[in-house]
Amino acid sequence: MNIREKLANIEQIILKTEFLLKLISLSWKKYNIDDLVNLWYVSVIKKWSVYFNNQILAFRDPYILWWAYMDFKNFMFWGFDMYNKKGFITQVSNIFTIYNLNYSRELEIMWIKFKFKKIKKWFFYWKETKMINWYNINYMTRERLFLEYVRDYMTYEDNFFIEIYKTLDIKLLEKYMQKYPIKKVIDKINKIKVCL
Repeated sequence: MNIREKLANIEQIILKTEFLLKLISLSWKKYNIDDLVNLWYVSVIKKWSVYFNNQILAFRDPYILWWAYMDFKNFMFWGFDMYNKKGFITQVSNIFTIYNLNYSRELEIMWIKFKFKKIKKWFFYWKETKMINWYNINYMTRERLFLEYVRDYMTYEDNFFIEIYKTLDIKLLEKYMQKYPIKKVIDKINKIKVCL
């Protein structure tokens, strides 16, 4: 079996460098990893570290690519994509925002745009984890996301937030508000409550 067939017969979509080097060492053809990339057998997620197996017909899920790039480090999805998924906005984002403790940069991984924002550790409180294709992906809970939504749209009228506010678990939101460090966001939410 050649390398392409071997890649097609494994179930892994995310491949580490060590695995590819072992696979290459078993091949009678003397490839290197760049050859596999040039032949389109694999695609680079993170150079010299993590690759996507192109021989498996799998959707290039931005969340899994993000997970692979972060390589088990602390991270969380946020931004317009999450606002859309949680029903706060109808706009669909073409950029995926990753909050993490390591990087501040924008990059494109397999034609998907990612914006990495480096934040402080407190930002990660009250995240939820969802398993997608055997990978644990971190999100904000809906109530935690609402705090950031109010922060992003602070200049909007208080009435703008009422319909979303009514759909939240208010006890949970109150709990999160006690720990949230940005006072102007808390003040804004207290004004929203008065509008009900």
